[in-house]
Amino acid sequence: MAQVGGSYLHFTLGPVQSFVAQARRTRDLWAGSFLLSYLTGQAMAAVLRSGGRIVFPEVARDGEPIDPLLKAIMNGGQGPDFGSLPNRFKAEITNGFSPEQCREAVATAWDRVAQVVWDEFVAPSVSYGKGTEAIWQRQIKNFWEVAWCIGEENNLLDRRKNWRSGHATVEPGDKCTMMGTLEEVSGYTRSIGREAEQQRCFWENIRRCRGVGKLNLRDNERLCAIALIKRLFPLTGDSIGWRMRPHFPSTAYVAAVPWLVAALTNKPKLALQYGEASKGIADQNSRMAIEQFRSIKEAVGHDQDKRGFASLGGEYFHQAALKDGDRWEESTSVAREQLRALLSEDKLGEPTSFFAMLLMDGDRLGKLLQGHDSTQISQGLARFTGQAQDIFERHDGVVIYAGGDDVLGLFPVSEAIGAALDLRRVYEESFTDTTAAGQATISAAIVYAHYNHPLQAMVAKSHDLLDRVAKEGTGRSSLAVTVWKGSGPTLEWSMPWECLTEGAPADANLVDELVTAFRNDDSEPGGQYSSRFFYHIQERFPLFADREYDEDVPVRLLVAEYLKNKEGRQVTIEEAQDRVSRLIRMCRKVKRDAVGKVEFCGKITIDGALLVRFLAMGGKAG
Repeated sequence: MAQVGGSYLHFTLGPVQSFVAQARRTRDLWAGSFLLSYLTGQAMAAVLRSGGRIVFPEVARDGEPIDPLLKAIMNGGQGPDFGSLPNRFKAEITNGFSPEQCREAVATAWDRVAQVVWDEFVAPSVSYGKGTEAIWQRQIKNFWEVAWCIGEENNLLDRRKNWRSGHATVEPGDKCTMMGTLEEVSGYTRSIGREAEQQRCFWENIRRCRGVGKLNLRDNERLCAIALIKRLFPLTGDSIGWRMRPHFPSTAYVAAVPWLVAALTNKPKLALQYGEASKGIADQNSRMAIEQFRSIKEAVGHDQDKRGFASLGGEYFHQAALKDGDRWEESTSVAREQLRALLSEDKLGEPTSFFAMLLMDGDRLGKLLQGHDSTQISQGLARFTGQAQDIFERHDGVVIYAGGDDVLGLFPVSEAIGAALDLRRVYEESFTDTTAAGQATISAAIVYAHYNHPLQAMVAKSHDLLDRVAKEGTGRSSLAVTVWKGSGPTLEWSMPWECLTEGAPADANLVDELVTAFRNDDSEPGGQYSSRFFYHIQERFPLFADREYDEDVPVRLLVAEYLKNKEGRQVTIEEAQDRVSRLIRMCRKVKRDAVGKVEFCGKITIDGALLVRFLAMGGKAG
């Protein structure tokens, strides 16, 4: 048996952010993350099979995989539905082991995935294309960036990235509608003679392949080889070794989850009537697998009629989507009008059009690895990864990626902040028994946006919000939030975690307290806050913008506004001061200094109050 030789391999696979973010729908976003994780797992498996040891992250013990994805790669059987392995690792390798074995393992697995997609979905239409196979081979052979170093230092890969060993290529022809630098694989150029019609014919033949259809490839989509693989590999059974879920929830469905639960619980007859009315237009291939949403599964129980309603695609629950004739066959117009009538306010009402994207990342992980036992850090991250999926399930979230210190997922509007707080708590608790206890922290960014908002833009905004606002602006161990309407953000708010939970009972936080108070008050006479109060304070906040004040000054002014707009509330000045003070706490600009102390900078912003109003209205206003 080969012996571990004391040499350390540092391995990374890319591109990362661009590959993951180039997505037109949730499944593309998930598929990019999963493929990166899956292919990195192939490189890890090559090390373990040679007798080596993965030092970081902790994915195996005594040579046996413990990470569920790595276990499926090495031992077979049904694997997980999301990526749990980061795109880089450190390993102690055996004498005679060549890092090229990792590169070859990645290439072999990638070629297998690409070949299955080609055989099932592209090859039957290749005669309709123009140089399609040459385009395909060029793109799949030159896509992945593999880098490795051998040595002790943990920063070797970062230094290796300074070598520009890759060469950007310019591709000809019409470009992919998902990955805009690559040529779409039909090979035709629409501006040339009859080629527009030939291009349309090629893609129509792809759609006719078993299991594809317009659900998986819309009329306006023309994809490169890489994007086609991302889009279609989950439909195959042989590309990775186990069956993936073919129906990934849309952003429209994620937005509607709380509404679905409320409809099934409070208006079951109308919900069943809605399900019945949809039967004439519902595509069985687009049915949602509801098991991943805990609250919907509980509301449905064993009732098959309720399941029929809850498993409709997200586009069935939104007025604007039902009204959009381009989405549907002309013959469905009457049935869609029936559904729209059932979504009126006096019947089922309509769900919010907003959902949340949550991105989380550990703070200064490189520094932790240099200053503490890397084995302990690795074990702490493994504990965190092991609990992350349970938190997603508890909050009706959709895991895009959860591995190491990184998390990316989608949530209904009402669940995102609670999920972020739970993930932060579990992350810090995962290091309790290590020398990094109290030093291992994590930051988060939440972007609330309309379900039609481009996912690429949301991913980019999430990274910007996390790095620029939560980490740099607020000082790490913080949460940053934005609400994106129309062409850009309408608010941007951030706060250190402890400011959200300070003085609150267990499992409570300042945001939830304020949202609950406002939600109750807007519907009940004499409540603590009202829509009119929020409207009027927007006129007052510019007085404090970019100026430093003692916190008592805005409190006194807004207490006067509060009492003036009390709308039937019977409150004392002391009660008004308490309520306004809580709202002002949400609006303070605070940040963490170099030694970790949280300080109020003397400025307040309306964005905190607007966020409360947005959440209290369930994403329908604010």
